[in-house]
Amino acid sequence: MDTSDVVGIFQSLREHGIRAWLDGGFCVEALVDRPLRPHADVDIAISRMHLPLFHRWCRDRGFLPIDRAGRSEDCFLVGRGSHRIDVHVFEYDAEGRNVSGIAYPWGSLTGSVQLGGELLDCVAPEWMLKFKTSYPPAAKDRLDVQALCAHFGWDVPPTHA
Repeated sequence: MDTSDVVGIFQSLREHGIRAWLDGGFCVEALVDRPLRPHADVDIAISRMHLPLFHRWCRDRGFLPIDRAGRSEDCFLVGRGSHRIDVHVFEYDAEGRNVSGIAYPWGSLTGSVQLGGELLDCVAPEWMLKFKTSYPPAAKDRLDVQALCAHFGWDVPPTHA
């Protein structure tokens, strides 16, 4: 997938009343304002309240569920041709506590980035670094963390050097 695919998906979601936040590798690239690597999918976060609309949006556009290990109602992959969306569902209560789904802490979805001329909501940079360093890294995670640290002037954790 490329930037224009991601922008098109976000524009269409927005047009259909679905708020989504950019996450994962495309988020890192948007935060550091440069491409880093190829992407098989785009990661998005959506609120549980938008899940029924999202499922309808997928059906109307031919996006079908893709089986994979670890699939759940809160973390699933949909695809159409070469376009894949890795969906992370979360839910906050009235006090801002994450009460179900992917555990995005309050404040972690406060970032915004320009991607392909569009302003997109995203994971905040400091939280993207925390998320990317919370598990044993693959090569792509090291690359993402090094780019984030270089761009924002942070120290690269030894696990990602």
